Amino acid sequence: MNASQADILIYGNATNPLAIVEVKNLRRLSLSQAMDVRQALVENEPGSAADSYVLVISQESGYLWQPRQLHNDDGKPDARFDMRAVLQDYLTDRELDGHLRGAELEPAIMQWLSDLSRGRGRLPSNEPSVAALATAIRGARIEGGARL
Repeated sequence: MNASQADILIYGNATNPLAIVEVKNLRRLSLSQAMDVRQALVENEPGSAADSYVLVISQESGYLWQPRQLHNDDGKPDARFDMRAVLQDYLTDRELDGHLRGAELEPAIMQWLSDLSRGRGRLPSNEPSVAALATAIRGARIEGGARL
């Protein structure tokens, strides 16, 4: 899996992604599963994306690695956060209570990230790394990856 296969890419002024987002809507996405997904992204990541944030997001939770963590093989995420509060703004109660397929969840995640890039989205956590991501993507371009 490489950056062009990521579900969502976020670009600032540069041609390299500012953030790489993988939507993996497994039920109860665990830390170890998220770390595996992140590792798969990193293993095939082009060197030009070494400064990218990595997000692994499910309907229930999100995991964030700051750029300095990208090539740390055993690196735990800088933040883990609950996605339900964020997704309340983009999904119906019925959708929130059910289990969406990844392709159904991706548009809601894209809209949330687009809102964050315009300074309007809800932050899912008070973690400094989440605030840093929100600042970094302000004014950024949000694009669906190759599978969208």
